[in-house]
Amino acid sequence: MRAFPILGLALTITLASSGEALAQRGGFVPRPPPVRPHVVPHGVPHGGAHGGSSDIEWGWICAGVVGIGLIVIIVGAIKSARESASAGRIRIIALPPGEAPEYVRRGWVGLELPLALGEAGPRQITTVGVLSGRGQETTVGYAAPGPTAVALLTHHDREAAQWWRENAPHVLDARFLFVFAVECCEKVD
Repeated sequence: MRAFPILGLALTITLASSGEALAQRGGFVPRPPPVRPHVVPHGVPHGGAHGGSSDIEWGWICAGVVGIGLIVIIVGAIKSARESASAGRIRIIALPPGEAPEYVRRGWVGLELPLALGEAGPRQITTVGVLSGRGQETTVGYAAPGPTAVALLTHHDREAAQWWRENAPHVLDARFLFVFAVECCEKVD
């Protein structure tokens, strides 16, 4: 995602300076206008079919491209900021309850996880069993993004992370949130 702002900036600079050449000493030197052959297509008068100038307004085109480049840069920066924004982190300090085997749940203990976007702390959340999808219950806990949690778990306990990938691949969906009960966590920052 960080390539978009850089690509947009490069495109903007390239197209914005397309009418000028950078001199060796750091100033801008105007390029001579391109030589265009005089062609009259099939009896259309030189002024074009609409009677206006046949020259394209390159200045307006460049301004539009520069504007689009700036929009790409701004949107990329906003998206990057949103992705990296986190309301804090939690550390799993006790065995969390759940349907996964105990050795898999034990893999979370000691791991620090970022809270999901929009989460500032613990809240009341209705959850279901991660494997069965049943047993709705309300819990007070912290929500962490599924794909990020499993990626971090890979570095902490590779076998537990592999279990999630093989037995509950839906947790890798960007919309999935793991919910860790407050009794099992502490807020890090």
